[in-house]
Amino acid sequence: MASAQQQVAMELANDKKIQTYNQLKGQYDKAIGLQKTLISYREALQAVNSSDLLKKALDAGELSLIEYMLELTLYYETTDKFLSIEKELNQLASGLFFFDL
Repeated sequence: MASAQQQVAMELANDKKIQTYNQLKGQYDKAIGLQKTLISYREALQAVNSSDLLKKALDAGELSLIEYMLELTLYYETTDKFLSIEKELNQLASGLFFFDL
């Protein structure tokens, strides 16, 4: 009877290890995906950060105020999404580093 209880305890411990591993692996995979997304967003934001050019075009009359505002809104919404993804990545990373201790 004691041997059966030990076997059950070992199986439960092993199951818990597998569950923890799978959870960490899922978080790690998600973090890698978020990191790739951040790189794409960063490159896109650097390529379209033209607020100075937009202001010059507005001042020169080449853009209407509505077009100017729409362009800035798009840029700021993209920046907001970038920061949101970065926050989520940092939260995942902190959870993963917790297990590193």
